[in-house]
Order: sequence, then structure tokens, then C-alpha cells
Amino acid sequence: MDRSRLFGKEITRPEHYPHRIFEADPNLVLIANQDFEVGYLTGYSAPFTGGGKAIFPKGEKIKVTNYVKGAKAADCRPVDYERLQNIIVSEKERSDSKYTGYGLVITLVDLDRFFDEVT
Repeated sequence: MDRSRLFGKEITRPEHYPHRIFEADPNLVLIANQDFEVGYLTGYSAPFTGGGKAIFPKGEKIKVTNYVKGAKAADCRPVDYERLQNIIVSEKERSDSKYTGYGLVITLVDLDRFFDEVT
């Protein structure tokens, strides 16, 4: 992916995209500019995981929690984690006694397309 801007910031060299932005500002908060389908993973205190797809609502905020240089997606956590858990994760998964939480996996293309930086 070769772009000259990310979240309105000028990217002057390919090595600045996008891990340098996330590393430079670990408090970067992004806001969804429209509803979009997001992938999520669920964790369990057992040797398996779950997950699926859900609609991430316009106006909700996330933080990038992990990005590995060269990856095509990043791990993200909603700012309002608890409330959005009820929207994103099915009741069946949430009510499992071994359920430990969820996380979002958002591609860099979708981060760029569906999110704006909170200023």
C-alpha cells in the first residue's frame, strides 16, 4: 500500500507508513466516520478462540494496541470497550464461562478509509 497521507498526516517515506505513526503517538485515538463491518476475535481460558464479523458504529473510537511492522492489519481496542462488547460479541460467546474478552483486527486500508484522527 503506497499512500502519501494517513489520518491527514503527510507521509514522506514508506518507512513512516503506518507503524511510525502508531509508535510516535501511543495515545492516538481514531473515530469511525461511518458504520463498517469489522472482524473481531474472542478469547477464552481454554485452548481455542472464537470471533466473527460485526458492525462497528459510526462515531465510536478506537486505539491501536498492537501493530507489527509490515503487517496488513492492526490489533485495536474500542475506547468504550465494555459497552461495545454487548454490540460486537454475541450473547452466546459473552455468556460462556470461559470467555475472557474480545479484540478487533482492522486492516490498514480500513483504518485509513473508515477512521479519522481525534484532534
